[in-house]
Amino acid sequence: MRTNMVKTKISANVFPVYKTRSKVTQELGFEMIRFGQSNERAGYKTDEAHRHEFYEFFLFTQDGEGYHEIDTIRYPIRKFSVHIVAPGQVHCLNCRNVRGYVLCFSEDFLLSADHSHPSEHYPFLYTEARSVVDVDKTGIDELMSIIEPFYKLFQNGEKSDVQIMKHYLHIVMLKFKSIYGIKSSTGSNEPFFDNRVSRFKALIEQYYLTHKPVSFYAEKLSVSANYLNALCKKYEGVNAIKLIHRRVLLESKRLLVKKELSIKEVVFMLNFQETAYFIRFFRKQTGVTPSVYRAELN
Repeated sequence: MRTNMVKTKISANVFPVYKTRSKVTQELGFEMIRFGQSNERAGYKTDEAHRHEFYEFFLFTQDGEGYHEIDTIRYPIRKFSVHIVAPGQVHCLNCRNVRGYVLCFSEDFLLSADHSHPSEHYPFLYTEARSVVDVDKTGIDELMSIIEPFYKLFQNGEKSDVQIMKHYLHIVMLKFKSIYGIKSSTGSNEPFFDNRVSRFKALIEQYYLTHKPVSFYAEKLSVSANYLNALCKKYEGVNAIKLIHRRVLLESKRLLVKKELSIKEVVFMLNFQETAYFIRFFRKQTGVTPSVYRAELN
């Protein structure tokens, strides 16, 4: 099955944005790529900074040359590791002599029967979750026992196999969830996430550029602002406004990497009313000004 990546135009976006397409699944938003098969990713420049409209789940089975940069952090390509890139994250992959697989899938493809957001069931899919997770050989072997037959099905699959592929993907996610081993911050056997916090994060992703107050999100979640803060502190360790600021800060850092953008242009793209306010916000979050941060990237 040949696959190709098609660049889409997103207004005011300084990074190329790609969406997945393949012969069998062009409307479903899913494809599977095996490293070492160079013809499976024709027309797609992985070594240039870009975004996706979909998730990418990388599984590396041996050490490789090069690196994977995700939101300005450069990670080496190590065997027995999983790299996760969420929609909207900026990344580039520059590697050689790599073995493993990449699963590319849209939110719709991973939707559960209850149509809940995928990250409600798989918290590691959040933008702010760990991007790289080292896995022991046993864990990799367990994942590969699922992924290898999954890949064969994808290569030979027909439209009638779509539901089977969806189930395979959920099995991969469930297996990785058990390996990921997220613990509740309380150290107890309580659930390690709350659906309302998951929905709050999804809303932040939708509205962070509008700089809405916590009360706006609380109203949409049908809870009080104080209760939303309590939920965030319990499951995230910080209050609600901190989560909102983290997302704005992350986008700020992404844009500051693009040195051809002036600080004023970054301010405009982030919808800050004044450059001075943005500088104060950035310095409060990082301890340095945007200009110093940009200079330190060198």
